[in-house]
Amino acid sequence: MDMARRLSADIIHNIYRQCSDTEALIKISHVCQMWRRTLHNSTEFWMTIDLNSRKRDPDLKAAYWLARSGDRLLTIQVHSGWGAGDIQQVLAVEACIVRLAITLRNCMSRWESVNIRTHSRAIDLIISICSGYALSLKSLIVQATERSLGTEERLLIPLYLPIEHQASNIALCVSIHGYIPRFTTFGLLFTDLAVQYDFVTTPKADDILRMLQSCPNLGRCHLNAIGSDHIGAPSLLTETVMHRLTHFSMSWSEDAENIFNFIQFPALQSIILQQVDWTTAAMGSLWRVLRASRFVSYIVITDEDPAYESNTTPAPFHEDMLTLEAVTSLEVCGNPLTRPILQRLSLPHVQKLDLTEAPFDVVHRYISTSTDLRDLSLHGVIDIPMDPSPIPVSLPALASLYITGFPGIIDYMHTPHLRSLVLIHEPTGPARLPASLRALIERSSPALTTLGLHGIDITDEDIIWCLERLPQVENLDLSSCSISDAVLRALAAPPSSQLETASYRLLPRLERIELSNNTHVTPQGVIEFLAARNSGLALSALRITGKLDFAGRVSREEAQIIMAYGDFFSSLNMIVYSMGQ
Repeated sequence: MDMARRLSADIIHNIYRQCSDTEALIKISHVCQMWRRTLHNSTEFWMTIDLNSRKRDPDLKAAYWLARSGDRLLTIQVHSGWGAGDIQQVLAVEACIVRLAITLRNCMSRWESVNIRTHSRAIDLIISICSGYALSLKSLIVQATERSLGTEERLLIPLYLPIEHQASNIALCVSIHGYIPRFTTFGLLFTDLAVQYDFVTTPKADDILRMLQSCPNLGRCHLNAIGSDHIGAPSLLTETVMHRLTHFSMSWSEDAENIFNFIQFPALQSIILQQVDWTTAAMGSLWRVLRASRFVSYIVITDEDPAYESNTTPAPFHEDMLTLEAVTSLEVCGNPLTRPILQRLSLPHVQKLDLTEAPFDVVHRYISTSTDLRDLSLHGVIDIPMDPSPIPVSLPALASLYITGFPGIIDYMHTPHLRSLVLIHEPTGPARLPASLRALIERSSPALTTLGLHGIDITDEDIIWCLERLPQVENLDLSSCSISDAVLRALAAPPSSQLETASYRLLPRLERIELSNNTHVTPQGVIEFLAARNSGLALSALRITGKLDFAGRVSREEAQIIMAYGDFFSSLNMIVYSMGQ
């Protein structure tokens, strides 16, 4: 304590800078009067103002903190716990909210980040009063936690630009939740806009298009229309050109064509579409956007779980095949309604492909036409032919392969540079994987560093044969497989002679192992393995880490021995095993 009192103010300041939590700073300042005085004299401490509008006199707190923050730029957070049925409480403190808004308006030139999350009535009061210039603003978040009847759903953000103001390079991020926002000339500064409607807002196409027209310099835009109905066709048929927009995402749209048919994205690089109603018109409008956006490199299309609407016939779609030369990443995860899009895209330079419930012929065409493919994830490939002698496709750049549903599809691949392989079998798929895995290793001789097998019916002999030919594996994950302790004994076996080094043992570079729910793997087998690989006398310098979850019983003694070798159990399992099952 005496040493703490002798520290200089500069050193104390540096200590305070290591902590960003206001309450923690206040507790630290209780060391002594010198520490309290140093904190109170620091304008940096007072620049973040947290205001709970349900607490007593938030306007006085704001004024107190503002008076001590000097000329610093401000981070202001206004929030409350008001929810449904609290409108009377809000009305009771309206005068206080008005005083708070006036206090905040007087420091608008110093606003750097403003976050308002409260009842819509409080937002209406604060926003309407805080009208003017806020040219230092970098982040604005407005979220209605609850809406009362009669409050404005088309919220005007009354921030303006001086006529003589020159455009700057400062990024301004704006997020509006629960409103249909309207922007003034201040929209010229927006670079990042996120708008989430809700079940009580009813945006129309005109609202969205006018909003975008008021923000011509946007680089990123996300629209979430969850709970909204059809937005309808716009009344203004002129196109809106977003010259600088590079990243666009939209969620929960029932008629996306009423946006896409009236906007141009000449600089678009990435597009993310979630839960879109893929009618013929919507797919046609997407084709229009993609055909005109020659810089698009990243596409994500996701929908409900693949099982949802699994028996629904996709809408007819007869557009010509669309070749996208710039696309390097495609993710499509959805129900059958998205398949017409997959079937009519050609991606000659795709590097990352993530597909769920895609037809085999589509997958085969994609991997056959791109020699740049590096990362491939396939979940539940459908319509797989039972070809007794498949012809493998050469994938010279493929480094990562993740397959669920039917791992046997690796019969169709030649992957000489593969580094990571994860295969997850589902009971409904054909079960010829052991032969497929051995054939892939023989055919391609991949230098795998990661191998994961889940739900695979593979014999000890087959997996040992594979591991003998994969000496560079560093991460091994075997889950719900039919292996036994024999595999662990093979991994534990030391070099066959004193003259050999640790590199002669099975998987000499192994660093991490995960074993989960393998019925025939016992705690004793794991203990013998860890004793050999993590013992202080082990020839290998690598200490194995990982995760263990046994299908059978683990005694307290066995758990304690395993825990002595490392942190292999989850917190819950550690408690259960320590108590004894």
